[in-house]
Amino acid sequence: MFYRRSRLLNSVTASLTSTEFAALPSLEAPYTPPPVLLKPSVDSRQRPTILFGPAPEGTSVIPVPPEGLGSGQPLYKISSPTCDYVSVRLTMLKAGFKRIGASPRNDELPANLIWGKSAPIKAPPTGSPKERSYLNTKLAHPYQKFNHFPSSHANLGCKAGLALNLSRCHDKTKHFNPTTLVYPSQKDKINELIAGSPRHHRFIWKPARGSCGRGIMICDGGSIEAVQRMEQGIAQKIKEAEAANVSPLMYRHYVVQKYIDDPLLIDNKKFDLRLYVVVTSFGQSIVAYRHQKGFARFAASDYNEASIGEKYSHLTNFSIGRRIFEPSLELLAAQSDAAAVEA
Repeated sequence: MFYRRSRLLNSVTASLTSTEFAALPSLEAPYTPPPVLLKPSVDSRQRPTILFGPAPEGTSVIPVPPEGLGSGQPLYKISSPTCDYVSVRLTMLKAGFKRIGASPRNDELPANLIWGKSAPIKAPPTGSPKERSYLNTKLAHPYQKFNHFPSSHANLGCKAGLALNLSRCHDKTKHFNPTTLVYPSQKDKINELIAGSPRHHRFIWKPARGSCGRGIMICDGGSIEAVQRMEQGIAQKIKEAEAANVSPLMYRHYVVQKYIDDPLLIDNKKFDLRLYVVVTSFGQSIVAYRHQKGFARFAASDYNEASIGEKYSHLTNFSIGRRIFEPSLELLAAQSDAAAVEA
């Protein structure tokens, strides 16, 4: 993808006149770091908080140049390479944060924010279970924040953990949460559910720790052979991962759900909504904030109920849908190269 974009960019710059090219912004211009925006607290006894993103209309903020903060400039650290996202780095940069490396020599540096996969867990000390639960995840300084609560991935981020937690309150969630089982720990129940269902019922299998539409399969109900085919598919995915020297852990556990056979469509396409919420407390009362904006993801092809193997019709993952347009991007790049050569 980077190579294709580079070729397109080269084609564009090649068509510019010398005057137009000189008017392009220089990449060597001196960089001025953005100010740190401090939002005063409604309580005069409390310190101001750092504001991320543009200030809402009517909000008073105090812009402070980072150099004016000296050693007080906010710091952040990304503790896991798999969480090193451009969106995170850009957001922190715009907020005036300075990044410090994740090497062991920086472990004692007091980063205001640590961004990673899970909160650091230390060896459990003596004391009551409540004390151990607190001390195990206590960071070095009271002002430090981690982007995940302890065990939140195992209980919410992992589909298997989320399914088991929702099953504990099934009476309250059954009107919006389809029957969900975990493979292989609930294999007998899965066999019973799928084999005992009509043939027109379908079931979707998703890796418990998967993402980006990887490893998803759909099967019909009405026979035990359908489950056996899914097991063969899982075994094949594990074999392929091992052959590619990639960890097969993602395919070890699956969640199995009854597939919604009459989905809501827009322009004959499946879609889902992404709404973002940050939870700041799981104490006596849950404190959560919902982002004002969200977005919808659409399947790349029209919904086709008859074809369960057509992933572009059934999956709304962007990483899946964009592949259908890659041949067009290759053609566009080739046409741009040809036009540049002719010029």
